Amino acid sequence: MEKISLIILMLISTLSWGQQREFKLIEEIPSMSAMFLAGAFNGVSQDVLFHYNEFENTFPNTDPQFWDPSISWVNKYKNQDPLQGARFPGSTTILVGTTDGYHAMLSSRDIMIVTSIALSSKSRSWKHFLKKTAVYTLAYGAGFHLTYRTIIK
Repeated sequence: MEKISLIILMLISTLSWGQQREFKLIEEIPSMSAMFLAGAFNGVSQDVLFHYNEFENTFPNTDPQFWDPSISWVNKYKNQDPLQGARFPGSTTILVGTTDGYHAMLSSRDIMIVTSIALSSKSRSWKHFLKKTAVYTLAYGAGFHLTYRTIIK
């Protein structure tokens, strides 16, 4: 019975892959935009982590207690003391993105990647899949480059 089920699943998947459709860049704009934002959020996170002085020069009115990773990492703890445990449920795990700038950017990046996947049109061929991979990678890279190499200096 298992072999028959496996054969049926393989036939169904073969039929669905056979239904190819043309790759249309215009249909990928929502997903590409989300990937661009994911790259931008990652660029900010890396600037904050490795070049905080440049970030601070570009955005002088930001709150260091939220954005400066050398001090903001303790925001997730009660009274900013790791020995006292989490500041609130999830502050050291799923909700860490609400506690400091670095983690906010990483959480935003991850949300945009998932959003891009959710918005993505269905791939029916390997060629379509490879084109989407290329344009999404370029969009992500452009977002990263814009923040990490251009905006924050």
